Amino acid sequence: MKSSIELEDALRSLCTLVGLIAVLDNLVIVMILFCNRKQWNQIDLFVLALSLIDCSYALALIINLVARQISDTWILGDFLCRTLFSVDMFTMSCSIYILLIMSFIRYQVINQPFDALLTVNPLNKAFILIIAQSILAMVVATPMMMYTKTKIMPLGTICTGAWPKES
Repeated sequence: MKSSIELEDALRSLCTLVGLIAVLDNLVIVMILFCNRKQWNQIDLFVLALSLIDCSYALALIINLVARQISDTWILGDFLCRTLFSVDMFTMSCSIYILLIMSFIRYQVINQPFDALLTVNPLNKAFILIIAQSILAMVVATPMMMYTKTKIMPLGTICTGAWPKES
């Protein structure tokens, strides 16, 4: 039993370290992109968005893991329970949508190269696409915010999804 707890603590510590490295790496990417912002293109804007999303996911992961390292029960309260799970869903959705948009844009450039050259201000188009996918990701994450709750159990408090029952 003690070996299992030590292994779990070691894995949490390792995940926290990976999360810290992810935050630092993504901040370096953001710094590099901002230093070269005069040369931005569509892909740079998408990479910036992905870096910021990944950084926020890593921060949420670190908060969750540190809280679980301190206590085996949920100690962060109902608000952070809802927020962390919603940030998790939001960042996953954003990452998927941005990668999908990047793939579609690359397909268009390869399939219709001359039309891609005639596009009026591709940075504005990329910015609008990033805002639109963020709104869509917020809509997708809203049920997680509404139905995630802390639940008091015999062994302590847990953070879990409390989906409504079908009638």
